[in-house]
Amino acid sequence: MGSLSVTFVLVISALVAVLLLVIFVVLLFVLRRGPALPEPKPIDLKIDVASLNPSGPSIEVPLLTYSGKPVRLAALVVAPVGRSGAIPEADRLLDAVDQLIPGLVEVISTDDPMVKFWPGQLSTHGFAHVFFRNVKLPGARGVGTPWCSVAGKFKAGGQQYLAGMLCNAGGLTELSEIAVDDNEQWARILEVRRA
Repeated sequence: MGSLSVTFVLVISALVAVLLLVIFVVLLFVLRRGPALPEPKPIDLKIDVASLNPSGPSIEVPLLTYSGKPVRLAALVVAPVGRSGAIPEADRLLDAVDQLIPGLVEVISTDDPMVKFWPGQLSTHGFAHVFFRNVKLPGARGVGTPWCSVAGKFKAGGQQYLAGMLCNAGGLTELSEIAVDDNEQWARILEVRRA
């Protein structure tokens, strides 16, 4: 019975040694990892409509129209499709915006809107809701105020993009916010008049 108790003690000692080794390796791993990285600060996507230039459209051309009514472009938001998407270089972006609404680059230069680039969005359909939630129109989604907006996806140069536009009609209107899914819908809502 003496040799059995010696074997038992050796087995217990070996198990304790293995357990201590495992604890040591885990502690070493935890200590070498260093402090946890802080969570990235969420990007503020809000645009305060009250802080924007309250003036309506000019009488000069080019003139942007929203459902046939003259408006001034107060803010433009552009975002890539997908989390890994990127905003293109300035020249390509201007070409894309001008393909969306021919003449829009001229309107941007005359109306001088706030321009923001948002991070990539996973859902093209969800982008419009995110835009409307972060660019809250006064009143009942803009109805009865000078403000209106349109947001959604568009294609240019074989690429998909997301855009949101906030416009001011200069007086009280029945215009509101509209979500769009393709270039044809954008063209039915927005147009640039040159004459």
